[in-house]
Amino acid sequence: MKDETRKYKIEDEAINTSVNEAAIFYKSLPSPLKVIGNVGRDDKHTFLSVVKDGLDYDTLIDFMEMAEFHLDEMAIILHINSRTIRRLDSKVTLNIDLSEKLLELMRLYKFGIEIFGDMAVFNVWIRRSIRGLGDVTPMSLLDTGIGVEIVMDELERLAYGVYN
Repeated sequence: MKDETRKYKIEDEAINTSVNEAAIFYKSLPSPLKVIGNVGRDDKHTFLSVVKDGLDYDTLIDFMEMAEFHLDEMAIILHINSRTIRRLDSKVTLNIDLSEKLLELMRLYKFGIEIFGDMAVFNVWIRRSIRGLGDVTPMSLLDTGIGVEIVMDELERLAYGVYN
C-alpha cells in the first residue's frame, strides 16, 4: 500500500492529508489470453481482425497448457488430427478456421476467469457435469460454435446469480 502525506498551509495553520492507494489485487491475464487483452467480449470487429491475421502455433500450445487440455482433447475440439497438431512448426500461422475456433475458446476462458477469479477453479468447472447444461460437461460442448455460446450463456447466468 502506498501512502503519501502532504502539508498545506491555510492562513498560518498546517493541515496534514493522507492518501492511501486502494487495496486491489492486480492480476494479469495468462499469456495466451494477452492476444485478446482488454478487448471487450462483444468487440467483434477487433476479434475479426485477429482471426484474419491468424493466430500462431505457439499461442495454440500456450492455450493448451493454460487450459490443461491434452493434445487429443484439443484435436477433438478443433476437428483435426492430433498428429497434425504435433507436426505443426512453431513458425506456422494457423489458418482462419483454426484461428477462429481458438479465439472462441480464448474468449470463453477469459470470461470464465473473470467469473471464477481463478484459472484452476474454472478448469475444474469446465470438466464437471453441469445441471444447467443438461448434465453434460461444458468441455463436451466446445467442439462447436453453438456449444461455446451455450457455455458462455451458462457463465453469464452464473455471473448474474441465475441458477437452474
